[in-house]
Amino acid sequence: MLPSRRILGGRLLKEHAKRCFEKAIEALRTMQTNTEGRVNLSSDVWMNIAKEHVLGVQLTLFGVALTYALPPAGDRRDGLAIAEELEKIMKKALN
Repeated sequence: MLPSRRILGGRLLKEHAKRCFEKAIEALRTMQTNTEGRVNLSSDVWMNIAKEHVLGVQLTLFGVALTYALPPAGDRRDGLAIAEELEKIMKKALN
């Protein structure tokens, strides 16, 4: 018997997303260790399917890409607001 859509869209989806995120972080760390390259940070404000603005932050290195964060952008989408949010994300990434 197949799990219900609530189970698939809830607990199982969260568990799978967490595993995928951890594998992507490990792949990025391995690539950085093997190549001694520098990770590139890219960001942009996007609109999701619910019409909410999110700040997309991606880390890339030699073809290995990771969408690291998608925090809500809020009402302020000026450079200072984005810089403040990026600072929080970078501090989190370093820990």
